[in-house]
Amino acid sequence: MSTETFKTELNQRAAVRARMLTRRSRVAAVTVALGALLVLGVIDFFSEAGTGPRLLLTLLALAAVVSLVLRLRNSRVPQPVDELVDSIEAQADDTTLALRTAADDFARDATARAEVGAELLERLDAHAAGMLNDNPLPIRAELRRWQIGLTAVLTVTVLFVALGGWLSYLRLALPGANLTYTQVRLAKLPERLAKSATIEVSGQVTGRKAAEVTVRLAALGQAQTASVAADGSFRVAVPNVSGPTALQAFAGDGQSDRYQIDPYDLPSVTKYHIEVSPPAYAQRLKKTVDEPSFDVLEGSSIRYTIETLEQPVEAVFAVAGGEENAAENLPFAAGATNRFELRLPLLAESIEYGLRLIGQHGDIALDPDPHRILVLPDEPPTIRILSHTGDDFELRKPVQFQLRGTDDVGIDSLKLLYRKIGETPEEQPVEFAELEAHEFTAGATLDLSGLDLKPYDIVAVHAEARDGNVLSGPGIGESEVILIEVPPPPGDDGSQGGGGGGGGGNEERVNPLEMQKHILTDTSRLPHDPPAKDRIPIRAEQLEALGYVEQLREQADTVTTDFVAIQFSLELRMAASAMKFSARHLQPYDRKQALTAQELAIAALTRAAALIPEDQQMPGQSEDAGQDGQPKITLKESSSSSSSESENSEERMKELLAQIEQLIAEQEALNEELAAAEEGSETASDPSAEAQAQLGQRSSQAAQTAAGLPIPTGAQGGAEALSGLLEEAGNLLGQASGEIEEQALSQALQLGTEGEGTLTDAAELLRAALGQADRILSEANELPAGYAPLIENYLRAISYEE
Repeated sequence: MSTETFKTELNQRAAVRARMLTRRSRVAAVTVALGALLVLGVIDFFSEAGTGPRLLLTLLALAAVVSLVLRLRNSRVPQPVDELVDSIEAQADDTTLALRTAADDFARDATARAEVGAELLERLDAHAAGMLNDNPLPIRAELRRWQIGLTAVLTVTVLFVALGGWLSYLRLALPGANLTYTQVRLAKLPERLAKSATIEVSGQVTGRKAAEVTVRLAALGQAQTASVAADGSFRVAVPNVSGPTALQAFAGDGQSDRYQIDPYDLPSVTKYHIEVSPPAYAQRLKKTVDEPSFDVLEGSSIRYTIETLEQPVEAVFAVAGGEENAAENLPFAAGATNRFELRLPLLAESIEYGLRLIGQHGDIALDPDPHRILVLPDEPPTIRILSHTGDDFELRKPVQFQLRGTDDVGIDSLKLLYRKIGETPEEQPVEFAELEAHEFTAGATLDLSGLDLKPYDIVAVHAEARDGNVLSGPGIGESEVILIEVPPPPGDDGSQGGGGGGGGGNEERVNPLEMQKHILTDTSRLPHDPPAKDRIPIRAEQLEALGYVEQLREQADTVTTDFVAIQFSLELRMAASAMKFSARHLQPYDRKQALTAQELAIAALTRAAALIPEDQQMPGQSEDAGQDGQPKITLKESSSSSSSESENSEERMKELLAQIEQLIAEQEALNEELAAAEEGSETASDPSAEAQAQLGQRSSQAAQTAAGLPIPTGAQGGAEALSGLLEEAGNLLGQASGEIEEQALSQALQLGTEGEGTLTDAAELLRAALGQADRILSEANELPAGYAPLIENYLRAISYEE
């Protein structure tokens, strides 16, 4: 190889290398720049970067582009032979320096001047040329790798752009533009909106799909989120828009345009002025209230005035419907600006209501919670007897009372009612300070001289207060009943109702009369609607006293069949019936019926004791004993005589007895039907309530007939006692009729049996009167032997073994 040829090849090889290095540099720069832009675009695509992060990505992209431009401008590589030599020697790992020497012009000239220089130079060039041929340029493989990398980056970039990455590059190119992957558009919002109302926001989400959309009220700090439908639509309810605010919807990285909302005020109540005018008798309770919930006295008129914020078109008083009343709308009358007035009708019961205000834009403002007007009934007054001097009563000496009364409105009248036990009451007005009618203390002096009192008489006194209620009738309050006993005459230590004396031993004495007085007092102290825990003990005591009287009556029935003994037993029977009536009206409670029955029981027990003459001595104290060793106890004179009875009267008595016996037979048959029906007998016929009622009516008619018969009696009229028995039987049978109608056969049978027994007692009394009246009145009016111990037991307090 000639020297020139080698040099030429070496220079060509250096030029090729320089071109390949330049191309590699440019391909690498483009590949790196496109890869950087692809990475930045992917980051923006998946992160949906906001303005700040997006600006940073844009700066990084710009840096990549600038770097590419600079590298392209400075990518031209010169053609130094030394670099080629170094590269080949390093590749060939040659240490002879043959190629470097062959490429060095100075070394070549020095070699050529040697004696064998030409030959040496030729051999050097041959060796160097062999190295060039054995070691091709390595830069070709490296360039090929960069070209493959560039192709891959370009392929990925094209795919990315095709899949939507073009927006990412556009966003990087225009960082300040409103370019989002998701777009949100709102439908038209309402032009007017009331404060605190709910606004319905709807719209459409396009572009990249979003799972949910959020509507924000910037000034109010409120946000509501809703899901986006498959078609991109959405609807969001934003409640309680209470003031001006900007509204904007957000979904993904997109947001809607901003809308300004300026809600107007709804009409609302700013002031209540309610005048309550009670009935004329209760003007003390007139008042003005400023709250929508309040209470009024029954019968009050109400003037309801409201002042509002904003002028409503209409104001309505809306009464809520209840179980007994329908809903009702009462319109207010418009007064001055923002002022409305309504006069409510008289309210009979409490109501719940609300105010409905209709605004100028058709909005309806409602109260969030219902209001209540509580209608209070006029409660009856209460009256108490604080003290009295009745415990130290003396004939012809008045009794002093100290009273205390209270009422929610005011007491209109006050009086004392007094009567002998079992008689019609009389009354005496009591003066009190009218200015203090709702709470006062008053004194009263009661003169009992008009009652023609005698020793051992009992007077019942109680106070009664009435209010001025003219709507539902006056309320009546009653005090406890005070019993005033007329003391025995001077020198007489006995007492018809007292205890003491009697056989030895320390056994406890029980006096039914005293027990009944105590029961009457306790019952009168009960309120009009007492709880069961207060009534049950009194009822138990009443049943206990009834048991004592029943035992005493059984003892009297075994002593004699004399008419006076029958009369004595009858009085005890009347007392027992009254006690049963009292117990029945203590559970359930009926104050009037219970007190009336208790007074009748006391009257009957007192009449039984009145059969004993005032000068009667106890056994063992009389010096005038009969032949049988028993003292003779005479009766008081009878006010009727069989000798004065006409034959017509006796016939009337016999007819009445036949009627009573017929009633007994029919009631006995009806009781059998009731018993069979209660047992569920298949052959039993249904008891007739009408038939039972007719028997009760016939018994009551027989009582009226008995009241006019001249039946012999002791201190009290026997006709009155007979009439009372028949009337009691009529009441029992009438009650049994009601129980049959209610299908309460057990109670009906019990009442029917009691009625049948009472009719039997009446028949026994009438038979005794028919068969023994003449004999009793023709004899010496002496009690038979064995009756004196019975009277002793009664007068000195009967003792019963438990």
